[in-house]
Amino acid sequence: MDCAADLGHGLACKTSHIEAVENLNALISRNVRIGNINTRGKFIMPLFYGFMGAVFLLSGVITGTRASPFSIVMGAGFIVFALVTLAIGRKAWGK
Repeated sequence: MDCAADLGHGLACKTSHIEAVENLNALISRNVRIGNINTRGKFIMPLFYGFMGAVFLLSGVITGTRASPFSIVMGAGFIVFALVTLAIGRKAWGK
């Protein structure tokens, strides 16, 4: 008990660890603030991939040229990737 210093958000040894605990608490506070600011960020990349998938799919279906199979495959790939990134983002954000 003689060695412990109560910092409000943690305990530290009075002689050598107060600065380290304060730095760690500051880091955690910054991460929480940043996480609260960027709540819509999980939708940006899936929307981009979904848009690109739609563009490729539509261009492959509408044009009907020799490049159509490539466009259709790329479009399907982008849409699958959009769904995967959306699922991963939702899981990481806990929603």
